[in-house]
Amino acid sequence: MGVLKIGKPYIENLHNGKVRLCADIETNGDKSVLYYEVEEEYGRFLNDDRCDAFVVGLINSCMFDENDIICECVLTEQLYFQINMYYIPLISDLFSDMNAIHITADTTNEPVENEGKIGTGNSGGVDSTYTMLKYSKDKLKSFKLTHVLFTNISTNDYDDGRIRSLFDRDLPMKIEAANYLGLKSISVYTNLYSFYKHPGIFNHYFAQQYCSAPLALGKLFKAYYFSSTFKANDYSMDENLIVSSGRYDIFSLKTLTTSNMAFYSAGTEVDRMDKLDYIINSDYTKKFLQVCSVEQSAGGKNKAAKLNCGYCNKCGRMIGLFYAQGILKEYEDIFDLSFFNNNKAKFIGKNIEADQGVFAKKVTKMLKENHKYPVGTDFYRICYHIRYKLAKSEQLVRFYHKLKGIED
Repeated sequence: MGVLKIGKPYIENLHNGKVRLCADIETNGDKSVLYYEVEEEYGRFLNDDRCDAFVVGLINSCMFDENDIICECVLTEQLYFQINMYYIPLISDLFSDMNAIHITADTTNEPVENEGKIGTGNSGGVDSTYTMLKYSKDKLKSFKLTHVLFTNISTNDYDDGRIRSLFDRDLPMKIEAANYLGLKSISVYTNLYSFYKHPGIFNHYFAQQYCSAPLALGKLFKAYYFSSTFKANDYSMDENLIVSSGRYDIFSLKTLTTSNMAFYSAGTEVDRMDKLDYIINSDYTKKFLQVCSVEQSAGGKNKAAKLNCGYCNKCGRMIGLFYAQGILKEYEDIFDLSFFNNNKAKFIGKNIEADQGVFAKKVTKMLKENHKYPVGTDFYRICYHIRYKLAKSEQLVRFYHKLKGIED
């Protein structure tokens, strides 16, 4: 078992309009710095009084790498208790790639004085769009959303130059999106990803990483809406069933909630189709919906012609739904539809089989009921069904790619 030491957090002024909350990190003798960078105007809300954000951000990395955590700064006692007593034992017991570790830290019950604001994140996808539209209503009173965080925590890469350039490119649009709803935007750039040796772990057990950002701004927020991926009745902690920690973020967020900041799994009351029904006719969605993540993937080479590339599986899901509902033309400004228009049957067949879930079944039913199920779709569905079944065999995949008309 190794050791990761977290030094006392400190504030670093970059003199370029940016401020960082930093902590020196020592991992088995190797030294580095973990930081959370925000605009200068939000520097006064960075919480350098305790190491909550750093423990939460690094917990999954340490469990994967088998490193105990030693804190040289105080940790909120309730957070310390919940992570040590519930999160670590349960996650390490259920998931084979996560190990039981221990956190050593002095703790405090002193409250964190904050501005009482409420935040959420904006990835641009269906889940975050639903949260932003749903929770920005005046009727929520003291629970009304006030701030939106745009972070680079969704990255699946280690190339800081590329990550930073994409972040800087999309930031103006994220600010515009928040302003459109009367909300304030905060950008949070962090090098947290560099502390995860395996990007799959960074993106598979993701709730803690995302929630470390609002914890870094602990002097601003009293609550944070974490956009759920699944409906509450799809909750599962079965290693053989889950595709990501989104299956059990109700549990994860409970272990992070303290008297200083509450974390809510927003959207667990509805499924994906219900969320889409809620957001689909909004002018906001037709301008800012960004389900595509093709450029965020490691090694991504092609710049999307529009906000959404129109080719990846995430784009395919939305295009199929919009086409089935007869509203695709309303989204042509933000989706590249050239791939879809080139061969509708192949496009729909591929994406239905790529999904193979309840959502795909609903879209298929809708396509047929609305007489929009292209001739030849079943042929491509069979082809892609075979392809995805063979995907586990590298030799068979190479052979299959030679079949005419099936290659991407």
